[in-house]
Amino acid sequence: MLAAENRLSKKNDFDAVMQRKQRFGTKVLYMKARPNKRDASRMGIMISKKVAKSAVTRNRMRRVIREEIGEHLKDMRRGCDMVFVALPGLEKLSAPEIREMVAKLIKEARTLC
Repeated sequence: MLAAENRLSKKNDFDAVMQRKQRFGTKVLYMKARPNKRDASRMGIMISKKVAKSAVTRNRMRRVIREEIGEHLKDMRRGCDMVFVALPGLEKLSAPEIREMVAKLIKEARTLC
C-alpha cells in the first residue's frame, strides 16, 4: 500500500495532471505525469466501469498497479505527480503483464519529471 504522501486523492490534483497533453502508454494502459513542488512523488489510478463492470476486477487491477508502483517508488525522482489510466482490455491481462507495463511506464516518466 502506498503511503498517504504518495497518493493523489483530490479531484483538483487529478485534473491538473490530466490536463497535460503528453502521455505514455499502450492500448490498454497509459500514464500522464507532471512535475510538482513537493518532496514526494504522488500517484493516482483511474479505472472506470467501462473497463470492467465488476468492482472486484477493478480493485484487482488497482492492487496490481499499486503494488508495482510501490516497488519502484524508491527509484523514482521526487516531485512528480502521475496518473495511470486503464482502458478496456486491461482486465484480460494477467498480473505479470500489467506489472511489466507499469514498470515500463514509470521508466518513461523519468524523462518528464
